[in-house]
Amino acid sequence: MLWYTIAANAGGSYTYFKAAVIRADGVEGPTGQFQAALMTANANFTVLAPTNAAFEDILIKLIAQAAMTQQGMQQAAALLFAQGLVATYGVTIISNPATIPVYGELLASQITPALLQGVVAYHIVGKPGTPTIGYRDFTVNFPIEAASQPTLVNASVAAHPGISFKATFGASGLLLLR
Repeated sequence: MLWYTIAANAGGSYTYFKAAVIRADGVEGPTGQFQAALMTANANFTVLAPTNAAFEDILIKLIAQAAMTQQGMQQAAALLFAQGLVATYGVTIISNPATIPVYGELLASQITPALLQGVVAYHIVGKPGTPTIGYRDFTVNFPIEAASQPTLVNASVAAHPGISFKATFGASGLLLLR
């Protein structure tokens, strides 16, 4: 089951993704829509789970943008501010941003459950060439040239471009690139 793999690796590379799934669901446990799907035995879909480094990168950009527009910070100062918040509070920015002193309200207004639902749905890949979810991608199905693949988002927004990636195979296995 995918959820147990993600949860077991929570101390490794996917703590932010795990927190995003839980907050997107609004509850921890099998009653959440994403967790229930990820807990399904022999789930017939593929998840391209973003690593902690990917989450930290986008959080720094998102927080810096909010600091510039809502706090009037200059770009360099906003980036340093965002890097400091991410380094200090880490996954709490995803799981419970409102608890962060001074900036919790700003963070909670930017990193909402709705945003995280979109992030999680965006990383569940469908069948190439269709908006169909319920298709398991295997490494032989991954494109070797950059191509757009549908995601769960396409199930409700047909015109969504999906996720663009290409697969590169190396000595250590498959590496997905965007």
